[in-house]
Amino acid sequence: MLTACEVHGDPFANFPTMFLSTGSSLGFSDRVKALIDMGRNTATQVHETAEDIRGRIGKVQSGVHLMLEGKELIQEAIK
Repeated sequence: MLTACEVHGDPFANFPTMFLSTGSSLGFSDRVKALIDMGRNTATQVHETAEDIRGRIGKVQSGVHLMLEGKELIQEAIK
């Protein structure tokens, strides 16, 4: 997750220049809409990252379960 954040950068880094810039061709309402869209995009990225993490956790749990089953089979075979 940190890698994804580092790759995409800080989504709020441009907030001051985007919102307060006087040289921008965007009007105030357009800047607000752009900030809202940026927030939605950030929320979507966070949701996708969380879903990816849930999937990876599920795979790890499945692998641990298989290892424990294998351990039990080995212990039974040794007896």
